[in-house]
Formats: sequence, C-alpha cells, structure tokens
Amino acid sequence: MRRPRGGDDVLRYDVFRLRGFPAFWAAGAVSEFGSYITTIALQVLVITTLKGTAIDVGLVNASRWVPYLLFGLLTGALVEYRRRKPLLVGADLGRGILLGLIPLLAFLGQLSVLGLMAFVGVFGLFSLVNDSAIQAFLPRLVPRASLLAANARIDQSASVAQTPRWRRQRDQPSAAHW
Repeated sequence: MRRPRGGDDVLRYDVFRLRGFPAFWAAGAVSEFGSYITTIALQVLVITTLKGTAIDVGLVNASRWVPYLLFGLLTGALVEYRRRKPLLVGADLGRGILLGLIPLLAFLGQLSVLGLMAFVGVFGLFSLVNDSAIQAFLPRLVPRASLLAANARIDQSASVAQTPRWRRQRDQPSAAHW
C-alpha cells in the first residue's frame, strides 16, 4: 500500500519536512561528531602531551560521566522548568569555550591530568544539561506522532558519530587503531 503524498502519515515518518527539525537535527549531529572527536583527542592528549598512563586516560574519561551520576536527576527536573533552546545553545557554547581553553593551558604549560579531569568534569556537566534539554525540547518541536521517527533520526546520527571507522578508507588505518 502506498502512502499519500501529503498528509499526516507522511509527516509521521518524514520528519525532515517538519519546520525546525532539520536545523535541530543538523546541530545535534555536528555536536555529536564534535563530542566523539573530542573523546579521542583527549585520550591522545593524555598519552602524548601529558605522558599519562592508561589509568590516567581512564580517569579522564570517567570524569566526564561523574556529573551524570551526581546531578542527573536534579538536572532533568530543573531543565523541565526552563526554556530549552537557550540551554541547548549555552551548553554547546560552554563546551566549546572549555575545549578552547585546553590548548591555551597546554601552551602556557599549566595543563595536567588532574586539571584535565576537572575540565572534562565540567564538560560532562554541560553535556548533561544539553542531553536533558534535547529530551525535553524534542516533544515540543515535533508532533507526538512523529516522535519515534525524530528520535530514530537523532539516534542514527549519534551512532554514526560513535563509529570509529566512519573516516576509514581502504588503505588508511582508522583512529581506533592508534
């Protein structure tokens, strides 16, 4: 059975026709790619620049998730009563500023594993706010009937961003092999 050309049934599955969703999806996809490239870059930074160990890499990675454990429920409740769009923009700007300070500190010779853990912990807090705001904003952006398709598109983008071989070419090793 063919679906009609116009109508609600098409919009339920083709969320890119909904006003505002393509820009929201594109911004989220860029943010996801940035987050996962940052994860790899921080690991390389700890090993090469800071001469850290595997334990240091693990501690830096774990410090990103500490805010989720400590403040996850509270942040979700607070985000529910705030405007979501400024939270999304502010969280991404905050993460960008933090990441911009890391090379500055490295250039000044003030970067350490402990300092990087603190930066990544605050980065995790901004990520928590962003993730909570996305979950609260999406139902206001798309109709209820389109939520499944919209969440699927967002999760597909996140999955592609997390795939370590997305840049891999036939004769070049991927970042995961470093």
